[in-house]
Amino acid sequence: MKKFIPVCITVFLLWGCSASSPSVTSAVSSDSNPVTGQKVLFQVVSVSDNPPMTYTWHCDSGTLQPALGSDGNPIGYFEYWTAPDVPGPTTVSCTVTDDRDETETFVFNVDVR
Repeated sequence: MKKFIPVCITVFLLWGCSASSPSVTSAVSSDSNPVTGQKVLFQVVSVSDNPPMTYTWHCDSGTLQPALGSDGNPIGYFEYWTAPDVPGPTTVSCTVTDDRDETETFVFNVDVR
């Protein structure tokens, strides 16, 4: 029993105190099949042991516009996207970066009608 307790403490310290990179816990869009020119709101929620986190958005086509809070500053985990004028499949992605420059990217597959 005496040897068991230090082993448990060591295991807890090694696994319980390790820092994790960003992990996307939720990703939603207001419409996954928009029509050309439609504005869509995307949201990515992430957790990390190393805040603060930054959110970098990218799209293959169409245009991105930051969602703004009541104070006028961008809300990084929300982004507006306007669908392109040409129908077809495209992607919108969000890369989350934490304070240790560790990243995770989530990709939305969108089919513009």
